[in-house]
Amino acid sequence: MKFTLPWLKEHLETDAPLPEIVDKLNKAAVAALKSPTVLAVLEKQGMNATPMTPQKFAQYVSAERRKWSDVVHVAGIEQR
Repeated sequence: MKFTLPWLKEHLETDAPLPEIVDKLNKAAVAALKSPTVLAVLEKQGMNATPMTPQKFAQYVSAERRKWSDVVHVAGIEQR
């Protein structure tokens, strides 16, 4: 399982009106993901940390949306 920065960042897209907030959140999240305590908890849960920039995270989310959208379409899953 791949652990990424909180999905909150998805809602603060890289073109957010307050990029300094995105930068602060990113720096805090990256620092937390480098913490031995946090890393130990994640490892115990079978996860690993993947700190990334807001831009890389936006690319990751976009790729995941495309991938899972295709899976949902091929599987014929519909929203209720």
